[in-house]
Amino acid sequence: MSLDARAQALIEQFYAEVHGRRLKRAAAALAELRQIADHTPSYHLWCVYFEGILTCDRDHDWAAGERCFRQVLEEAKLRDTLLYARTLLALGLVNHYLGRWSEAIRACQQSMPVFAVLERPIDQATALKQCAISVNRAYVEGEISAVALDQAIGQSREALAVLASCAYTVEVVRLRASIWNTLSTTLIAQGRSVCWGRTASTLAARVSALTSLPLAVPVWVETPSIVTTALSAEKLS
Repeated sequence: MSLDARAQALIEQFYAEVHGRRLKRAAAALAELRQIADHTPSYHLWCVYFEGILTCDRDHDWAAGERCFRQVLEEAKLRDTLLYARTLLALGLVNHYLGRWSEAIRACQQSMPVFAVLERPIDQATALKQCAISVNRAYVEGEISAVALDQAIGQSREALAVLASCAYTVEVVRLRASIWNTLSTTLIAQGRSVCWGRTASTLAARVSALTSLPLAVPVWVETPSIVTTALSAEKLS
């Protein structure tokens, strides 16, 4: 296997390990990618970006993670469009956790059209959802008016539309459920009623088929269970 092929495999492995909360394995993948970057400098920026992710997810040091992402941002804009967009999204997440809602919203908004051009629907939908979450939070904290909640509703619906053509993988089902939950939260913030319907039943059935997990899960239990998340989405049909 060539160095480039191995590097791409390590990049995918890193994401899979982080999503699975296997952070020691993610760190091992990053260590191997650093060795490749010593011979192929184009992967150095990916290493810094991944270090930022680990710093946030493993160490919960959002400020240090932000420094990693800002170190990557401008150079990635010139060299690697996908990395640039993902770094913007990472900055959106970091700013959200640091309570800088306007900056979080702006970073997510900047990433959206880049993901669209690159035809990365899952990334695009994730950015739309995260922007909606930050708009919600900014409203709760009194930084923006209730009028802005219409923006969050539009972004959630656009995210669902973007995912409409995607196959029902576990990743897509989980993301769709999370978007429904964000949309429901926004509607409740507006004082609108939210009803149960077929959406979560469909999502839960899909998850069950994909994972062989049982469907009898309490709706509001706050666990990372994909089924729980899918069932929570039944609040809105």
